[in-house]
Amino acid sequence: MITIVIPILNRKEVLERTLESIANSDYRPVNLIMVDNGSTDGSMEIAQTFQRKYLSNDFDIYITEEEKHGASYARNKGLSRVKTKYVYFFDDDDLFSADFLSTFEKLLSEFAKETNMPDMVCLTTYMQVGNNKPFIRDYHFKGTNPVCNQIIAGPLSTQSVIYRTDFLRSIGGWDENLFVWQDWALGVKALLHKPLVYWFTEKSFHTIFVHKNSITLNTNKVHRQHTIDFVRNQLTESKHLSALKIRQLDLKCHIPKLWMLAKLFK
Repeated sequence: MITIVIPILNRKEVLERTLESIANSDYRPVNLIMVDNGSTDGSMEIAQTFQRKYLSNDFDIYITEEEKHGASYARNKGLSRVKTKYVYFFDDDDLFSADFLSTFEKLLSEFAKETNMPDMVCLTTYMQVGNNKPFIRDYHFKGTNPVCNQIIAGPLSTQSVIYRTDFLRSIGGWDENLFVWQDWALGVKALLHKPLVYWFTEKSFHTIFVHKNSITLNTNKVHRQHTIDFVRNQLTESKHLSALKIRQLDLKCHIPKLWMLAKLFK
């Protein structure tokens, strides 16, 4: 019911660790699509070796390439190949939780008995910055306005959402002209379409690493401003625009505990 899509770009040092963490999943079948986005360091060979090792009737592994440079191009290429009802995007340098698939396959099977299945199943993750102790990245809506919360706190990161495949395709997928904060922008766009959202908060999953080579730490203000301008063009409600001003201010002068300001918007 779920397909995992991973864009790959020059992650030779950690890619095998990431892929093996998926292979350790306690649930089968596993559906995995890897999209190489122009790696030059041997990452593609690691992906192919992994495919030869694990490809089986209950572990479907598909590898393709996307020549247009950019994670969004690669993710959309993967999305175009998805045949399952839900799709989940993961990064090529993080650690996958062994019980993730079993937890959500069971949950989605329960949803399938209902009239309406959620367009987005949202979750919290562990984040590790450098060598510091991992912490739970938990900024879910908690009664605040969902769009404003996403604009300010960004709880809907790449690994924090399982999308219903048809819903994601219907809103245009990932925005390919954005270089950074693509998951933040996609979260805003998705929420503006008023989806049926389910938050799973019983536990957190995965370990998301922020390190010297992370996109998170290597974004410039010009690219971030471009993404903010892109999102602004989609907003019409005054409270959404006010929330964006707060996010814009954070670019100029870092606001401690920025996410707490989302509580101002109901």
